[in-house]
Formats: sequence, structure tokens, C-alpha cells
Amino acid sequence: MRIQLSADRFLLFDKKKGLAWKVNTRSNEAVAYTFNDNQPFYQQFLIAYGLMDNRGQLIFPQVIFKRTGNRKVVQNVPCFEAKLPGEFMNSTTTVWMPEKAVKRGGERFFQFMSFFTGNGDFLDLIRHATGFPRRIISRVQLNSSVTVNRQTLLQIVNVPCEAVFFKLPKELRVHKAQPSGVPLRSF
Repeated sequence: MRIQLSADRFLLFDKKKGLAWKVNTRSNEAVAYTFNDNQPFYQQFLIAYGLMDNRGQLIFPQVIFKRTGNRKVVQNVPCFEAKLPGEFMNSTTTVWMPEKAVKRGGERFFQFMSFFTGNGDFLDLIRHATGFPRRIISRVQLNSSVTVNRQTLLQIVNVPCEAVFFKLPKELRVHKAQPSGVPLRSF
């Protein structure tokens, strides 16, 4: 899978090898992340749904959002607002999801999330999601500072691509990311 971040930056995932690369073609460099040793890299795609161990099993199954009753239009699609109940690790997460299911939206979201976890129960819940757009805002408070992470997933599209689109560019300097060392690694 490839996630294009900008004209010269993208993420490349190889699910079979358990590797991902953060590629910058402007600087001609890439950072390689292994699934088992770099969970924070992979967790950034899952954190709104719960924490997983390095085998892809849910430790804190926070995949159930409570509807707040608020509604908002995201990318011209009527969406409902939902929040994770309570606070977890000084963080709050709000998500806006489409009110009506989009054809094949849940299946595409399932394919996307399967690159970051192998948890079958979690992926089954994701398969039954309503689709896109999906806007997630996470707010984390550490000491006196607050970090807000906003992500909007507009669509996932399967398009015919040449195999070279999913390969690292030639003559790229690849650096291996240091193991994260987070406690979850030992689970």
C-alpha cells in the first residue's frame, strides 16, 4: 500500500514483510520501520480505535464510540459525531462518520486497517463501518502542552498501478529506524 503525503513524500507498506518506509524523494532518503520493533509508527494509524500489542491484539479495546447527537457536514457528506467514552491517557478522540453507509466503504476501510493490525475482531468491526469521509481529531495533554492531531480520510481507491509505483526509488539512502523500546513491545 502507498499513502501519498505530498508531491515528494509518501509512505510505502509491505504487509507480507512487515515493513514500512517513510520516503522523501527530494532528499533521496527513506526511513524503514519494522512492524515488531516500531509500534508507535504503526499505532499512529490505530490510536483512535485502541492500543494494540506488537502481535496486533487489542490491549485497550476502545473501538466503540458513543454518538453525541451532533451532526456536521464533512466534504459535502452529512456525518454524525461520536467520541470515545471518557479520557484515556490524558487524551480525547472525536470522530465524524457518514450517517449513511457507502457502498464498499467498510470493505475498503478494512483493507486499509489490515496493514496496521492482525486483530480479527477489530477488523471485523471495521469491515462494518459506514465508509468515508472519516475525520478524526485526537487531543493529547502532556504536562502544560496540548497536541492536537487532525486526520481526514476522504477515500480509499483501488486503481490499476504499475508495480514500480510500489517499489522504493533507485539510489535511495535507506536508514533503519531505531527500535521504539516502548513497554508494549514485550507483550
